Amino acid sequence: MLAQLSESCDSRDDFIEAISQIGVGYRKARYLIEIADLAYKLRLPKDELAAIGLTNISILAPYLQHGR
Repeated sequence: MLAQLSESCDSRDDFIEAISQIGVGYRKARYLIEIADLAYKLRLPKDELAAIGLTNISILAPYLQHGR
């Protein structure tokens, strides 16, 4: 959903304004988009991602992207 919102906005400022209305900061939104893309590519189940937690996933994401 955030990725679609990001793509539909004309500028970074429009995206920031849109996500602020749902109570999400810019950095967290970008992390969530990155994690969602990675989870889709790696076919990771949502329940496993939820069990790991956002903070841990954001730490692991760079390593998962490079196939380590």
